[in-house]
Amino acid sequence: MLAYKYQQLGNEEKDLLSCISLFDNQQIDIRDIFTFFKDEEEDDVCFFDMLHDLSLCGWLQYEKEKYIITPETQAIVQKENPPSTDKCFKVLKYLSDYLFDNKDDMKKMKPYIPFIEKIFKNIEGESDSLALLANDYSYYLKEIDKKEASKEFALKAVDIQKGTNDKHPQLGFYYNRLASVCMEEGELNKTLTYGFKSIKLSKEIPYRNNFDIVSSYNIISTAFDKLKKHDKSITYGLKAIQIVEDNYNSEKIILSNLYHDISISYFKARDYNNASRFINLAIKNYQFKRKNVDEHIKEMELFQKGISAVGKFKQIKKKYLKYILIGLGIITTTSAYFIFF
Repeated sequence: MLAYKYQQLGNEEKDLLSCISLFDNQQIDIRDIFTFFKDEEEDDVCFFDMLHDLSLCGWLQYEKEKYIITPETQAIVQKENPPSTDKCFKVLKYLSDYLFDNKDDMKKMKPYIPFIEKIFKNIEGESDSLALLANDYSYYLKEIDKKEASKEFALKAVDIQKGTNDKHPQLGFYYNRLASVCMEEGELNKTLTYGFKSIKLSKEIPYRNNFDIVSSYNIISTAFDKLKKHDKSITYGLKAIQIVEDNYNSEKIILSNLYHDISISYFKARDYNNASRFINLAIKNYQFKRKNVDEHIKEMELFQKGISAVGKFKQIKKKYLKYILIGLGIITTTSAYFIFF
């Protein structure tokens, strides 16, 4: 009987039920329903009346300003008009934007995570907005230390985007994210594969974002450093620095971080002159606008002294030099880890 009544509903009502069915038995606050599903041009009163009527007719249950789809409605909608990326575009975009805007505030993001999990379980089709949501969710998962799940959604973002448009300008960015996740997992060969893929794709688009290329070069440089291929690490580190110096010279913090990283690579390659030159540039370019800035500057200055000490005593075996430098207070145990490993 209810299935017959479903055919009598208007298209707007069917599509709204389809979107709500995306979340299964998840209760949805009425404010979130307005945010997720109401078109900007649609009148608030008319939209509320439609929700109210669907509730009165038994399609939805309403309690304490929250709606939930009934199991019978869920079964009918999944069969007749399942939620798709086209119909649910607005909620995909909103949640992706929300994740990005609040990526430094886990508490704000947490209430929306069940909705995102339901989306990837129930939605049909692929779209640019779904790929973006997968990428942003991957970042969130990394921040809460769910590395394997983060990698899964980074891969999902790439696969979804390749399925919709393998030349999409965002694809290079998604490969960059995937390279970063693989780096976290210690999968260095995959890091290099995805890093080079990101650069290739990013260079092909006419309005490319050079920061994506800089980031990929830096990831590749770090991967080679971990593989103890310090000459290659330096080569790609310098490529990243060159782009920033040529195009974004005012980005002092980015430059400082790149200079700092390559100074360590030069140190490991036993090129102490360049190690000293770049750590000096790192200190010079660092802006005093961050938390713990004094601590960071102190670390770099200690490293600077360490380089100087190595230049004077480089004939001493490395395993003894590390302990001598720590003992003299020239470097900290933390700095020693990055310098000698």
